[in-house]
Amino acid sequence: MIRITRLSLLFLAFTLTAKSQNTKLPSALSNWEKIAMINEVWYKDGSRYVHSSFEYAGTGFLLDTGKDTLAVTAKHILWIAQPKQLERVAINGQIEKWWLHPKGDTTEGVYLDQLLNEDPAEMLGGPTGTIGQRDWLIFSIKEMKGKLPALKARYTPVKQGEKLYYPACPYQSKDCILGEAEVLTGHGNRIVFTKEVPGFIGGASGSPLVDSQGRVVGVLGGTSVHPENGEPALYGISTHYLKKVLSKSPHLNDHLIPVGEVLWPIINAKGIEAALEHWESLKQSEITHYYLDLLPETFNKVGQEFLELGQLAHAITWFKASYNDNPWLPSTRKLLAQAYEKQGEKEQARKTLEELLQKWPEDKEAKERLDRIGQ
Repeated sequence: MIRITRLSLLFLAFTLTAKSQNTKLPSALSNWEKIAMINEVWYKDGSRYVHSSFEYAGTGFLLDTGKDTLAVTAKHILWIAQPKQLERVAINGQIEKWWLHPKGDTTEGVYLDQLLNEDPAEMLGGPTGTIGQRDWLIFSIKEMKGKLPALKARYTPVKQGEKLYYPACPYQSKDCILGEAEVLTGHGNRIVFTKEVPGFIGGASGSPLVDSQGRVVGVLGGTSVHPENGEPALYGISTHYLKKVLSKSPHLNDHLIPVGEVLWPIINAKGIEAALEHWESLKQSEITHYYLDLLPETFNKVGQEFLELGQLAHAITWFKASYNDNPWLPSTRKLLAQAYEKQGEKEQARKTLEELLQKWPEDKEAKERLDRIGQ
């Protein structure tokens, strides 16, 4: 899975996937046109959206907990709808009106009340901002107009190959749509699933990911890539965090630990090969995905530290291992080429960059590096 960036979330690449007439939908989605709703937000200081081009802030839906009905959307939409100077996930007391309603229909909807997972210590962005690890906003409801459907949640992990549905409200679509997909991976908090049809429209953030039984297994977050072939994909955040919110966990927003903090002691005590063996075991353990940051960019930071220390052979070994894990990630190939070049292995550096450009011919940085090596 790729690194979560503010840009990739804000302009979510979303697939327009029309439901097939032959598809048998879960009964919970029989009224899916009213499940996906849009967020319209007003704050007491007069703020609405970061730019006037936004007419609403992503998609939301209702959740039936068995005890109450709550409203849900993606946490990162606070990058779109936020009070002035907002830096943390703390908006209670600042909301004038948060109105969630079916797109094109204001006769039904809900007015939201309190943000249940507000956390004044949680940063919205910057080097300590990690909201993409737990991309859920969960609100109590002040008032409901009309009779709107609410979904129930599932808390068991998804399996590779499972079918998912996602009712969503893209900005550029007159109506909301129903997408279909297949789970590619489902480790820890993160679910990666297929993007079936080309087409890119923002506004899907916050859509429910619904299984074949009609239960919510996650919330749609942003763009990713297919773990095997690098083709475009989407990702969501599982209900693991939702369960923590509803159970009032005291460790609600604990950050994932960078994997380097686990691997460096092994490198120092036993060497790089022992650390790489441990890395393989960490990837295979499901529980580690809930408390360690195992993203390839985080793994690559160890290799970058080798570069800074001048331990070029170790850097090359590290980036080769990273490349074997994720051959679709251009940044890894560029780091490997950099290590080869510093080691004086210019031919290997050139070959690595040429292979990268065969797949990503528009990569300007790789072109510049290749030109420099050729001089």
